[in-house]
Amino acid sequence: MTVDFSSMPDDTMTADGFDQAIIGVDSKGEQPVVKYDYNKCVAILVKDNNMSHESAMEWMDFNVVSANVGPGTPVFCYPDCEEDG
Repeated sequence: MTVDFSSMPDDTMTADGFDQAIIGVDSKGEQPVVKYDYNKCVAILVKDNNMSHESAMEWMDFNVVSANVGPGTPVFCYPDCEEDG
């Protein structure tokens, strides 16, 4: 999925290396943010970094999901989430 960033606020952030895991935009909070499929992000880590599934999940949780850097911080959708678009 491609997100039209021209319509997003200037402080919208993305998670580096996970463009193929974008599933839409979450607009339920103060401002719209990029929404990622957590499992697709883990799969990218496993493939691109030769990590085990467990190691990729631990790395994802500690380094990506827990990083709240302001209102434009992306959100990560877990299994059974709905894709936008």
